[in-house]
Amino acid sequence: MVLDIGNSAHKHGLTDEEIEYAIRHNWNSELMQGNGTTPTVMIVGPRHQGALKHDAVEIGVEMQPDKNMHVFHAMPVTSRWLHLL
Repeated sequence: MVLDIGNSAHKHGLTDEEIEYAIRHNWNSELMQGNGTTPTVMIVGPRHQGALKHDAVEIGVEMQPDKNMHVFHAMPVTSRWLHLL
């Protein structure tokens, strides 16, 4: 599996390391309506080791047919995804 982090995922200042950490150590995730037929998942997890829930991030990921993951969204968790904490 390859993690492809798109430029749009850096819009809110998260680093590649923070994004990867949140994905690998996620607290929860939810399948969501994506564009087209590609499965899309919102992942909520810690920004770094020892992060508390108030420092959680949300990561939007498209699951590619070749099993690779394309990250298109990353930012501090918003009220829309708080239920995943």
